[in-house]
Amino acid sequence: MMDERYESVSVNQKSKVRVLIVNHTLSTLDPLLGHQFNVASAISREFSDIFVFTSGAPESNVAGLEYFLSFRNSKNRIVQGFGFLKDFLHVLRIFRPDLVFFHMTPKHCAIFSPVLKLFRIRMILWYAHKSTPASLFFSSKLVDAILTPTTGSISIKNSKLKVTGHHIDFDFFYRKPALDLGQVAITVGRLDRSKRIKEVIESLAFNSSHGIVREFLLIGKPSSPEDSLYMKSNYLLMDRLALNYRVREIADKSELRSEILHSDVFLHASLGSLDKAPIEALVAGLPVASENKEFTDIFGTWSGVRLPKIWQELEAIYALTPENRFRLLVYRQQIAYELHSLSQWVIRFRIIAEDLTYKSKKF
Repeated sequence: MMDERYESVSVNQKSKVRVLIVNHTLSTLDPLLGHQFNVASAISREFSDIFVFTSGAPESNVAGLEYFLSFRNSKNRIVQGFGFLKDFLHVLRIFRPDLVFFHMTPKHCAIFSPVLKLFRIRMILWYAHKSTPASLFFSSKLVDAILTPTTGSISIKNSKLKVTGHHIDFDFFYRKPALDLGQVAITVGRLDRSKRIKEVIESLAFNSSHGIVREFLLIGKPSSPEDSLYMKSNYLLMDRLALNYRVREIADKSELRSEILHSDVFLHASLGSLDKAPIEALVAGLPVASENKEFTDIFGTWSGVRLPKIWQELEAIYALTPENRFRLLVYRQQIAYELHSLSQWVIRFRIIAEDLTYKSKKF
């Protein structure tokens, strides 16, 4: 449940808090981390003084963003860590921040946070993954706040945790829902057991006999040899069931958007924490057939079943009149904007940042 204090608000003037952002990259072409540039840019529109400590340079000049490129390729982690720390201390002397925001960088946070604690500089860590590395556990003891998109997005639970929603780029993904609905289904993400691809295939096999879905597009790739074996068995299953399917990797966010816009319905069987992909698809105007409890608790179901299966959701989606489906999609897009848009997320971030820094410094 999102904190009521971080509901949608509007702020006119830029904040005076000096924010140093530590992220992995400012490259917009990175298929996994390209959104970090968008987040840094959004923060720069809310705060007067921004500096970015990053390991990935942007493709061109970044208007309004100053950054320091720190790239260490040593195989020795200790040497690499000291190299990052040396660069970071240099940036601290140049920029002198009031607050440091670690964007999905718990290792950097673990290295830098003792120094920041010593200088009484406030720290915020964004983390959205069920794994709990030692760096996250250590960092959680020193940072002032931990931001996460949903209650299920992180294993650590303490008073520093603040649920702020995802930061979906609405300007990039938004499309008005179409009245006509085709028969191309899509799923996006790592192709592994956590995505429950086999269960998706079984639902499609059930629905294909009714002529609901004619093509299935899988965007992503396996991340380990075990995942590759798992997907090989799924490809064989789809061949045996005579399902029409395609599998492709994407090079950047623009390709992802293009594939989503050329699809008709998004399939989401993961039972873990709610990731961005189904929300991005919803923002792009696609109905989402989901078995994920966090997703259905927020957006509801199509079938009226409390814990539905994908095949039940698909049948309900295609049974609706175009007008009713359009109306429900627009309503769900509004929910997505309020809870998971970048423009609303950055306002919540500003409130948290100012709350922390105003306690330690008078502006």
